[in-house]
Amino acid sequence: MNYNLKPETFFVEEDYKPRLKEEGKYLYYVIEKKGLSHKQLIKRIPKDALFNGLKDKNATTKQWFCTKQTIENIFEKDLKIEYKGKSDEKIFIGKHKGNKFKILLELKEKELKKIKKINWKKELITNYFGKQRFDKRINKFNELLEKKDFENALKFFLTEKSDYDTQKSSEIKKEIFTNWNNWKKLIESNIPESKKPIFELLEKEKDFEKAFMLTEKKSLKQMLKAVQAKKWNELLHKQILFFVANNLEGKKASRNIKNKLILEGNDFEKKFGLNKLDRETYFKIKKFKIKKSNKKNNFWIEFYLKKGCYATIFIEYLEKILTAARN
Repeated sequence: MNYNLKPETFFVEEDYKPRLKEEGKYLYYVIEKKGLSHKQLIKRIPKDALFNGLKDKNATTKQWFCTKQTIENIFEKDLKIEYKGKSDEKIFIGKHKGNKFKILLELKEKELKKIKKINWKKELITNYFGKQRFDKRINKFNELLEKKDFENALKFFLTEKSDYDTQKSSEIKKEIFTNWNNWKKLIESNIPESKKPIFELLEKEKDFEKAFMLTEKKSLKQMLKAVQAKKWNELLHKQILFFVANNLEGKKASRNIKNKLILEGNDFEKKFGLNKLDRETYFKIKKFKIKKSNKKNNFWIEFYLKKGCYATIFIEYLEKILTAARN
């Protein structure tokens, strides 16, 4: 099986049906984007925009957002935004039911036969968070927090570069990194006023854990959620390895593992409202279809996943099944 997830071969459509009317507090829009990350998208729309969830960069995606501001419709090659109506209800993360997927695969005849034989209504797929949930900073940030090295964790959070930094944000990070421990200089510098309370506190008391309370909450919470997701993946993986190794009663590991795993937040995470991560351990594929494309040995697979499940995890699972079949 071969595949390449890109906007021409990977399609995602959000399953969400808002009740719209002519008047309301929020304006609703549908977005279609190709090859654009969420951070690239939000530069084109109002800052108060609310979404059901983030969509993959390496795909052609269709989703909803709402805002209190009126914006012009956009009809460009890689981005379309169209006004649909109003509502007094606002969108929030997880309000949608799920997502419809369409992916192009190159399959050999034996692989195609194997896929067609599988009863996808019964097949259980391990519900890991997908790799796109994490960026390259997560491992290091988590490592520092685990050690309770709050100084270096704070420094890392405020100064480590990301793939989406603008020139201005890069300059701010460089200024903070260069003058770390010179709190007075940072207070008097040209960094944003919103960041200066952090260094005003550190000048009075070197309580780096407390200083986190003065950082930008949305960005920090997003990083901490990714940290929790990584730890949850590790917890699930340990459970699977245990049952596979012990092979209890010869049954599949998935039949022995609990339907849900709960990861309790640590004291630091709880300060930011992340008390626990409660997630199902397995998911099922719905509405699975396979259709021939115009190119030889190429097939479109279509399927539906409820919210919180990753199509990339399903594709990795499918790969393993077909590899086992070849062997």
